[in-house]
Amino acid sequence: MKHTLNLLGVLLFLACPAMQFAQSGHSPARTGRALEGHDLSINAISRLQAEVPWLQGEDLTVSLKELDFDTTDIDFRGRYLPAALASGQRSTHATFMATMIGGAGNSFYKGRGVAPACRLTSSDFRILLPDPAAAYQDLGISVQNHSYGVEIENFYGMDAAAYDASVVQMPHLLHVFSAGNKGTEASGQGRYAGIRGYANLSGSFKMAKNVLTVGATNKLGEIESRSSAGPAYDGRLKPELLAFGQDGSSGAAALVSGTALLLQQAWRELNGELPTAAMVKALLINSADDAGAPGIDYRAGYGSLNAWRAFSQLQAGQVFSGSLTDSGQARIRVELPPNLAEFKVTLVWTDPAAAPDAPKALVNDLDLRLTHLSSGQQWLPWVLDPTPDSSALAAPPLRRRDSLNNVEQISLLTPAAGMYEISVSAFELATLSQSFHLVWGGEEKEQFEWTFPADNEVLEAGQELALRWQSTLADSSGSLEVSFDGGQSWQPAKTNVDLQAEQVFWQVPDTLAHIQLRLKTPGATYPTGILRVSPATELQVGFNCPDSVQLFWRAHPQAVGYRLYQLGNPYMETMATLADTVVVLEKSTLLSRHFAVAPLMDGGEEGLRGLSRQYEQQGVGCYFSSLLASALPDGQGRLRLSLGSVHEVQAIVFEQWRGSRFEQLQRIEQPTQLSYEVPLSTLRNGINRFRARLELSNGQHLYSEEAELSYAAPGQFWVFPNPVRSGHLLQILSHEPLAGARLQLLDTSGRRWWQQALDGVVDEVALPALPAGLYILKVIRGQERLHQQKLVVYP
Repeated sequence: MKHTLNLLGVLLFLACPAMQFAQSGHSPARTGRALEGHDLSINAISRLQAEVPWLQGEDLTVSLKELDFDTTDIDFRGRYLPAALASGQRSTHATFMATMIGGAGNSFYKGRGVAPACRLTSSDFRILLPDPAAAYQDLGISVQNHSYGVEIENFYGMDAAAYDASVVQMPHLLHVFSAGNKGTEASGQGRYAGIRGYANLSGSFKMAKNVLTVGATNKLGEIESRSSAGPAYDGRLKPELLAFGQDGSSGAAALVSGTALLLQQAWRELNGELPTAAMVKALLINSADDAGAPGIDYRAGYGSLNAWRAFSQLQAGQVFSGSLTDSGQARIRVELPPNLAEFKVTLVWTDPAAAPDAPKALVNDLDLRLTHLSSGQQWLPWVLDPTPDSSALAAPPLRRRDSLNNVEQISLLTPAAGMYEISVSAFELATLSQSFHLVWGGEEKEQFEWTFPADNEVLEAGQELALRWQSTLADSSGSLEVSFDGGQSWQPAKTNVDLQAEQVFWQVPDTLAHIQLRLKTPGATYPTGILRVSPATELQVGFNCPDSVQLFWRAHPQAVGYRLYQLGNPYMETMATLADTVVVLEKSTLLSRHFAVAPLMDGGEEGLRGLSRQYEQQGVGCYFSSLLASALPDGQGRLRLSLGSVHEVQAIVFEQWRGSRFEQLQRIEQPTQLSYEVPLSTLRNGINRFRARLELSNGQHLYSEEAELSYAAPGQFWVFPNPVRSGHLLQILSHEPLAGARLQLLDTSGRRWWQQALDGVVDEVALPALPAGLYILKVIRGQERLHQQKLVVYP
């Protein structure tokens, strides 16, 4: 479809209150699969959280443009902002995305997102254009996550122009899009039609220049084969960034959105205002780890998210912002120290929106150049070959002037020390001026840094975890060792560890202890700080009575105590520190129904807090969990009782209904177990009713719900109810299955009114609308009459 609106027309059209959707050809937006294996260590997010714990996205708001997430989830407690644009339809995918971005971890540590203090809101993605400016401004939205896609589209449509215009209008608003999950497919349109594995972004809105498009890696840092690749329709580099997304790019986008919130908070702390979206893009892109083929490429973009390095470059002040008029130039001098392994500088600017269907989206063309002042040597940005041919698209980048992208990057391996000049020049501007942003940074040679685990981190006992680091060491291999005594002695944990892989999988010991890890190379050793290993303590409900609830958990031999948590607003809060593994709480004093427990270690340090439990949802009543009755061969049966607790229980009494009252079957004094079995040798034909009674130390008696057992002796049948209402259910109970048998109803003259096939031990049949009266009921198999009796039917 061809569009003829100019940019002014686009902006006026977007401002029209009646506008809902203009561009034809979109299929409905689809989300990816619900993601599993949430892991914040892969992109150095957990390191940033551990080393800068105050950085949590506080006082910032993210919008999720898709269906609604579960706003009642305790991981969003007290931080959801209602929005008029929300869809009103809940989605598990949206809930997972919201958890990855801003989950509080109230449910469990795996429910903690990147920015656990941010506010969250929602906007319906059935309108694929950006929201009105007032919708962002009224809720203070600074990041909008877009984890959805449509079919492969390769054109700069009205939606892409609208998103570019949205950022021009609100420079501090960052839109983060998932690249899509069509990486093995080919586009059916545009200059890249038919080239499988390239130019398969899922939606024309992802062709926008001023947004951030994110592809996916697996837990090994490898590009997911299904992750959509660039280039954009005009040859621009897409996606710009990768992040972990085991089952697709949806989760990858969510991790980048959360990281953007942290960078916004850090920038605001330093500068008193939010950074522009272009500055956040520059920080994220310049700090990325190379992924896929060496250098930039159309599958990995500028590399994989490194949250810790992005924050470090921000904190180090390795940034610059400026503005140019036509033919203008800005110069910034940077002194590089000796012994650098790599240096990178990235230029990003918010470019004016192009006209829909423009053959090239770039409007204002800036140029980046790096000069070594003492030698005069110069370097241009890395540029990919956009020729519509799979070999050309896979070719490594070359240094040349970039006339397509509003992101440019120069990198140098092992640069010479000295003074360098970064220059930005305006090659061609369609507007009076153009602002821009620069970020730079370098990595030193022979450096090793743990990225996971960080100092004093808690590792879940018994789990296989990926230990991660970043290294510029010349050594290629080493060994992993573990200490349980503060570094006094070391035990081998892994040999022949590949240092270049920057990760190794290791089985955490199943214990509660302080440990230390180290990687040992021929030249040096690199220890972690002291770490905590802890099992996740499972809290259970003993009883849930009207006035009190009992909680208990398994004791850890190494624990010196336990910390009980209850849900506050918005986070879990300490309720009590206990020496015992059982506690009875008076309900009148409780602020919440959600609780969790963590073991305490020597020195009072806390282990891993277990799953939060809502005590009303654990299937436990006032002491009783279940009472089940089951039949055994030879007319015998069995009662099984499960209790949540025997706290203050003096006796358990099992009872059976005997015509007019319950009578005692068995009595157990001073019970110590949570489950008991009682044999049943007095089963009667028909329905047998049982119950259990608890006698408490305060004299109170508690009764279970009744358990029923239907029974028929060999050769006998039990038909009930009798009399039965016409048109209602009738049950036939036999000792053995009635496969091949038939139920017949005859009147007193012998005329058959109805018949029904039977096949079970207990058959439930729906009677037709029979006239009231006396009937003869027969059970027949072939020519054999198995049973006959009278049945009274009433209206």
